[in-house]
Amino acid sequence: MLRRLVVFGCAFIATACATGIAPQAAPGSDSSPVQATSKPPRSPGLVYAEKACSACHTVVSGQTRSPDPKAPTFEAIANTPGMTTMALNVWLHSSLHRDMPYVRVEPDQLESLAEHLFSLRK
Repeated sequence: MLRRLVVFGCAFIATACATGIAPQAAPGSDSSPVQATSKPPRSPGLVYAEKACSACHTVVSGQTRSPDPKAPTFEAIANTPGMTTMALNVWLHSSLHRDMPYVRVEPDQLESLAEHLFSLRK
């Protein structure tokens, strides 16, 4: 059960990046529209989740299904009662996580992953 929660948590780690909208040129102006080129920075936890977890889990909010139907979304994991950084760590490294391949998550990656995961809580 705890493993399932962690898998769900990992699925929610990834969030969609917002893109800017390019402003239009002023009427009568011969200048071209200026495009918004900066995107909000992606969190290290999201970057890690996209790399390590998104093949099976949905790691952004608002999506109801993961690529692997057996894998919970990160949003679902984030909203699991009792989900903490410690619970996530235990779940990732326990044998209860049978359907998921072994994932070695370094302490700094775990913190980043947990921050992203918990940002998906509702």
